[in-house]
Amino acid sequence: MVAAAVLFRVHAETAASAASANGEQAYQSAMSGLQTVIALLSPPAEQPTAADGTALPVTTFANPAILGDPTKWYDNETLFKNKLVHDDGANRWYFSIYSVNTVAKETVRFGLTDESGKINLATADEEMIARLPGMTPQLVAALLDWRDGDADTRTDGAEQDYYDQLGQPYNVRNGALMSIEELLLIKGFTGGIVYGEDANLNTLLEPNEDDGDENFPPDNNDGVLDMGLYGSATVASYGPDLGAEGAAKTDLNSGGARAKMQELSLSAQTTQFVERFRADGGRFKHPSELLNMSYKLKKDAGGGGGGKGKGSFGKGGGAPGTRAGDTITSGVTVDDMPAIMANFTTAPGGGRAPAMGLLNVNTALIPALAALPGIDSAVAQQIVEARGSLDAETRSNTAWLVTQGIVDADTYKAVAPKLCTQGFQYRLRIVGFGVPCGRYRIFEVVLDVAGPQPRVLYQRDITRLGLPFPLDPEAEEL
Repeated sequence: MVAAAVLFRVHAETAASAASANGEQAYQSAMSGLQTVIALLSPPAEQPTAADGTALPVTTFANPAILGDPTKWYDNETLFKNKLVHDDGANRWYFSIYSVNTVAKETVRFGLTDESGKINLATADEEMIARLPGMTPQLVAALLDWRDGDADTRTDGAEQDYYDQLGQPYNVRNGALMSIEELLLIKGFTGGIVYGEDANLNTLLEPNEDDGDENFPPDNNDGVLDMGLYGSATVASYGPDLGAEGAAKTDLNSGGARAKMQELSLSAQTTQFVERFRADGGRFKHPSELLNMSYKLKKDAGGGGGGKGKGSFGKGGGAPGTRAGDTITSGVTVDDMPAIMANFTTAPGGGRAPAMGLLNVNTALIPALAALPGIDSAVAQQIVEARGSLDAETRSNTAWLVTQGIVDADTYKAVAPKLCTQGFQYRLRIVGFGVPCGRYRIFEVVLDVAGPQPRVLYQRDITRLGLPFPLDPEAEEL
């Protein structure tokens, strides 16, 4: 009996040791996947050059050649599916990186998810938040109270006094949310609102997620996976407003605007308008303002003449557009917008200073687009359908929304300050696994590339939710 007990203990310890070693190997395999993405998005080690061979300024923001080409990171099975990390003789170790597939919804997509393709709950205004799926006036009020810095309770909202009365009290944030999961701390928010029907976070519609109330989670049994706020909202989206290949843009409010406009062969009327507007104390908030812009002067221009008359640039005495009360026009048409949006900014440092919470029009899904002012689900659908046929140069700035006739000039000017065309934060789920042992580890990571080197903003272990999908044809034991 003593010998049997010893043998049993030895066997148990051996099995536990093997399981621990395999678990650690699965972890390291998953981390290999993360390092692969970091290497892919890191800034180039060598001085970048333009197509003609001239040297470009070294950008401190990731790799523009990769970020600007979604085929490299959006759905790339060659790089992200079942990648062999190590064969130790007993097991072969792999990783796969996956995300939600909005086209072939019955399968996953092997790639990254651009967080700037979602509405940023940390910076979005009340109107945009209210238009997100599942949001009610009560939820909006509670969220705004959670993130604002005061103690004033909105109608149907909640401040510190509410959270003090809970069974386990905790402090209200009074600042920007740190993760989507933080929503679960806010009055009224539930797992169903945050995650929708995707209980195991595998982005696939499982039988228990499409059977009504028969099994957890509760669902509407409509054959469509509701991703909740997780599919259309984020708390991490920010980045610079740079031009082609990561070069700085020209500040429209700076003295260099005139030379840049002449270089781009914009009309003299436009150049004069910008200079006269700024001399009159005006300051552009966004380059899109120039489209069909008119402005009534507040003061005379230096050297302006008298008398009344009309001219193509405005009305007034002497030279048109030189007297207080004259109305001047920019002369900027829809055809001019691609050049203006590609080359001008109003952000500090020529666009190098990160802008917070902009929505990437090239990657946003319909629910996020439909949260923008003046955009409904039908227009959002048109945007998603149109962008797939555009070349990279056209997609490099937001002007295609108006040049393609999807929105009118007024709508474009309303939404353009809220939009971008490139993201700098990416969400990915990584599964590291071994064959034939069947051990696996799964992590969800948000990676930030808006700095000198990529950095992990968020990482959590979601292994306990189970395998997201069959991992490999040869790994049937899993």
